[in-house]
Amino acid sequence: MNMNRNYPDGWNIQTSVLEGGEYPLSEPETDAVAHFIMAHKNIGTLNDLHTNAGVLIRPYSYQDDTNIPNLDMEIYKQFGEMGKAETGYDLVGVYEAFATPNAPARRGCLDDWTYENYGILSLTTELWDLSAKAGIGKEEGNYYPDQYKTEEEELTMLKWNDAHLKGKNFIRWKAFEHPQLGEVEIGGWNWKYTAKNPPIPYLEEECEKVSRMLIKQINF
Repeated sequence: MNMNRNYPDGWNIQTSVLEGGEYPLSEPETDAVAHFIMAHKNIGTLNDLHTNAGVLIRPYSYQDDTNIPNLDMEIYKQFGEMGKAETGYDLVGVYEAFATPNAPARRGCLDDWTYENYGILSLTTELWDLSAKAGIGKEEGNYYPDQYKTEEEELTMLKWNDAHLKGKNFIRWKAFEHPQLGEVEIGGWNWKYTAKNPPIPYLEEECEKVSRMLIKQINF
């Protein structure tokens, strides 16, 4: 279940049910967020904080930019310039930058719903990017974080981990006797605290720069 597939905009039974819930706002958490927004008509901007692509993303998630009015696109462009200055992150459209053969168009996203239905300047900030921090560039026009990494890129990330995290976030593989599977090996990246989220030594830096952007967004 993915909470950011459970909002009404773009949700449909054919494409959403596997990760988007039984029906739009079926989950108490998303229902609470949606009703808070509906009850507060003074909300003019929104930022949905996620990890881990190191990028600012804007609507839409399931249709291309021809569906965004030119004036809105200009506002997003100006915001992108400010966001880039504060965070170093590019601002991109989700549909163009994240849809890949292994990651099809997303439906039921919060920022799509608030933008489409309430005219709220809505974005998602994907904090942190291990690959970029290790010096690995993004594929042209594709910001989706969970892409296949070559052996050379994996080694580059391991070297960064050794140099900056004293090797702590990669666990050496070792044999383990599994009660059902027999002998297996366990180890590898401590992924939640290395790629999915900033390692602790980098958390303050990441939060500080994004907070500066959010403060400016409120007054944008």
